[in-house]
Amino acid sequence: QQPIYQQILPINYGRKLDYYFKAGMKIQSSKNLRIFTPQPTDVQFRQNLYLTKAGQMIFPVIYDCGQNPLILEKIPNIKINPMIAVLAQTIWNHNLPYLQVNDHIQYESIINHFLSDFKVRITTRDFQTQFKSWNTKFTYLNNHYDRFMDVIASETDLFEVHSLVIQRKKVNGLYPQFGDEHFIDQLAKEILIDKAKPIIKRVWQNRKNNDVLGILSKREMNIFGSETLRLIFFVQKKSSDWQDFRESNLYTDLQPFFAEDAANCVALGMISSMNAGVFPLYQSQEHNYYDHNQLYVGERLKVLKAQIVGSDFWIRIDDHNPTVRIEHKLY
Repeated sequence: QQPIYQQILPINYGRKLDYYFKAGMKIQSSKNLRIFTPQPTDVQFRQNLYLTKAGQMIFPVIYDCGQNPLILEKIPNIKINPMIAVLAQTIWNHNLPYLQVNDHIQYESIINHFLSDFKVRITTRDFQTQFKSWNTKFTYLNNHYDRFMDVIASETDLFEVHSLVIQRKKVNGLYPQFGDEHFIDQLAKEILIDKAKPIIKRVWQNRKNNDVLGILSKREMNIFGSETLRLIFFVQKKSSDWQDFRESNLYTDLQPFFAEDAANCVALGMISSMNAGVFPLYQSQEHNYYDHNQLYVGERLKVLKAQIVGSDFWIRIDDHNPTVRIEHKLY
């Protein structure tokens, strides 16, 4: 009886969505892909057998596909980039995450069927429509964000970014049901928008005192499926002097809206989420103060854009529409 080998080396198996996208694009552009080679490479699969560059790209994705909660659709209402979604679906249709590699030649044949199937799926009219829609709306969001930031730059070189999160909590995977104390007969999205309106109105009407130059909102979702609306405020600074945020006029405007109960939370933006970037937008001076004349400010602004806009390339909520909205800008 032949020994049973693990289908992938058990190291570095966790993969970001970026790996899926790169693998999908690699398959799309390639006419001939081999997974194994007898020629030594960076990764040895077993004795006298190595993974090609393509194998090193595709194998970890196949393994991750069996455990990634985003790919397994464990989080409701999340939409993934169509290229990634179709790649994952095709992997599952061929049962690759649980397929053992006893005979690498036979396994390579199965992989070839999977690759051919994937290439057919991404050339269908339906996929092309979905992929174009996804990319068009991402480009639209990018352009609008850039114009928003141009307005900020035209007004000041010094600014801070602060955020407030409005969250509708889930308990045991469910929002409050009919008969529960905090039940509201609305979708979570609608509840958050209604709670945000008076906050946005208060802050914008008082912008001459709180120095707010623009307001964005961003829909977010955490790993438990609780939905959040993050309000992001761009605030002009007169100098680089440090000021406790609690002593600012913006804090005075926001403080009356702070709330916490079993179903709702309105708080400063220190609640991390799945699609808010690597770091949430903290209130600390080091993270949120920007000077257009400072060293490396361009790189920091790229990080800020990645936090706010970049996640829309990978995941969105409910549909293909952007998660970010410009609530107010000066012009």
